[in-house]
Amino acid sequence: MGEEKVALETDLYEPISQCLREQGFTVRGEVRGCDIVARREDELVVVELKRGFSTSLLVQAAERQRLCDSVYVALPEPEDWTSSKRWKGIQHLL
Repeated sequence: MGEEKVALETDLYEPISQCLREQGFTVRGEVRGCDIVARREDELVVVELKRGFSTSLLVQAAERQRLCDSVYVALPEPEDWTSSKRWKGIQHLL
């Protein structure tokens, strides 16, 4: 997301949805508590949208793995993402 400020989780919906649609997925929002559910043939993807990293995010993502194998988390990039050790650690963890 670069320098763009993200005020709400819903601000992440359109860019993530667009990216998935460009890859041939049919995208739906808010399906059974999941922020984004995308389907392409037999492939199912769940994306949780969050404004920031937290342990509750990890728990939620792990719970979504009960629904499907492909679970992703969308977070806005911090302004200093290229030099941030914390951001790199979060990316590795996720």
